[in-house]
Amino acid sequence: MEGKDQIRAFDWWRLLMGKTPWSFLGEVAFRGLVIYVVLLLTIRMMGKRVAGQLSLSELAIMVTLGAAIGVPMEVPDNGLLPALVLLAVAVLYQRGIGWLSFRKRKIELLTQGDLETLVNEGVLDLNAMKRVGLSQERVFAALRQVGLCHLGEVQRLYLETSGSFSVFRAPKAVPGLKAVPPGHPRLKVDPKIFACGSCGTVASQKNDRCRTCGKCAWEDAVLVEG
Repeated sequence: MEGKDQIRAFDWWRLLMGKTPWSFLGEVAFRGLVIYVVLLLTIRMMGKRVAGQLSLSELAIMVTLGAAIGVPMEVPDNGLLPALVLLAVAVLYQRGIGWLSFRKRKIELLTQGDLETLVNEGVLDLNAMKRVGLSQERVFAALRQVGLCHLGEVQRLYLETSGSFSVFRAPKAVPGLKAVPPGHPRLKVDPKIFACGSCGTVASQKNDRCRTCGKCAWEDAVLVEG
């Protein structure tokens, strides 16, 4: 139609450059360099914690930074100043939240959350797992990553506010619900002890419901030989 730009399929200039000239590539390189340096300084000012495991508020800040730097680097109609202001606001917000969290525990819990105990003395806390949205297999995967084969080897398993796991081994392993696939080497079945397949509570018989979770899904408890 007259008065409107005609779009042709497979217009290589439009595909590669859009409506900008080749010279805009140099400006893109300059914009990218400026944003990179400012972003590097921004993360540096946020502290070393941002480079490690991120908390919820820090993850939100990083997503904000990613959204802030995209458009100014590529869109010729947008300047760099709004992005720089947004980066400055992100730094001030993160610093402010850190200061308030240090002063008041309630602020820290509100913005960062609190750790959850997922395993207590070889038994899964199903309510805690439901609150954080973790399956039994995800918890078992965390145990396997530190070389544990069953719940009887675990004293405590914590889910940190960063999303990482902290595992504390039991001083003395007892029979427990296996966390590895069948056929795993060095596993020994204890014929006198059974483990609830839902929460890991151990019992000497499997006819009754589990005293912890109320289910009746018993499995053979296992130990690690040697």
